Amino acid sequence: MKKLIPLVALWLMLGGCNLPSAVVTPPPKGITRFQLNISYAEIAERTEKNERWDVGVTEEQMAPDAYYIVSIAGRQVYKSATSDNKYITQWLEKSDVIDMKPAEKITISFYDYDYSIARTGMLSNQDDFIGAIELSIDELIQGAKSGKEFSGGQIKKCRISLHSLYR
Repeated sequence: MKKLIPLVALWLMLGGCNLPSAVVTPPPKGITRFQLNISYAEIAERTEKNERWDVGVTEEQMAPDAYYIVSIAGRQVYKSATSDNKYITQWLEKSDVIDMKPAEKITISFYDYDYSIARTGMLSNQDDFIGAIELSIDELIQGAKSGKEFSGGQIKKCRISLHSLYR
């Protein structure tokens, strides 16, 4: 048994175990690299048309099934999981690694997922737009560092967290 322990240690040191790495490498010069998540979002109880987000019997069933999409310069770079039936919600997962140039704007668009009635799509509902937040890289970083609450459309308050930030 004593001979086996050093062999296992050597095997691990030589890369015998391929564990995923959470390390984000520094970006090319002039690029900001980060991951983000929405740590908190409060959504209005009704749409801009003063309608309920979803059909339901209880208040909980009428709450939105929110998700968000992150876009840079009009190109989608991340789509979150859906948070079901909540006016106040959070997402725990971080986005994929995002690279952003200084002159670009980041847009975080929120939607209420609506279920399709038929597989053909003929009776499907288009997801309801909740609101969007558009920021420069400096506005994003300053807001995340200070804990600023952003708003837009039917998003009453939203807090953005940044992770693995490299400039």
